[in-house]
Amino acid sequence: MSARLPFALAVAAATLTLVFGAGSVGAQPCHEEAPPAAASASAAAPVLPADSVYALDVPLTDDAGAPFRLGALAGQPVVITMVYGRCPHVCPLLIRHAMQLVESVPAAHRGRVKVALVSFDPSDTPAFLHGLRDKHGLGAAVHLAGGSEAAVRVLATALDIRYRKLPDGSFGHTSVLTVLDPQGRIVSRQEGGAPGPELKKALADQAAARPGPAREDG
Repeated sequence: MSARLPFALAVAAATLTLVFGAGSVGAQPCHEEAPPAAASASAAAPVLPADSVYALDVPLTDDAGAPFRLGALAGQPVVITMVYGRCPHVCPLLIRHAMQLVESVPAAHRGRVKVALVSFDPSDTPAFLHGLRDKHGLGAAVHLAGGSEAAVRVLATALDIRYRKLPDGSFGHTSVLTVLDPQGRIVSRQEGGAPGPELKKALADQAAARPGPAREDG
């Protein structure tokens, strides 16, 4: 993993705190006396490592219009990338490469892998993203989501993905595939091109290491 990524996560966390408040980065609001039920729920919540992308708790909305947090995918390896719905060439190829990466995992472990496709275009509505799902024939293991300009910028910073809006309304952006371990830590990433051997091995290793049967839910 690139040495710049921990720094990128730190910058993303600082940005999220400034934009959404201190409670957005794995912290709970301070109370003088928390009710017992709340304390119990807090104790049961999983503790994420500091270098977890999930610890940022970036607020998103999925293609069904429901609130979504990447932390919902914790416990399984994840392939994550960022696209925008109206991209004519690069993003469809990036989605294809993401699915090729999943398909490279041995069949016995493939069902453990989830995919997160997050749009960096705030104008990509849930309905539009759902149309993207249909267009590419993406199943329940693939999660499509978008968010506010501030929210997706935080996530892009954490993943070291660069993009900018162009005068014609399109976006110039890097094409990055990232593999997250079950705790949301970046274990491998690749910029550009079809999935290479290192990226494939990283995902296969994470999928094989996860104990228990594959989850069939979304």
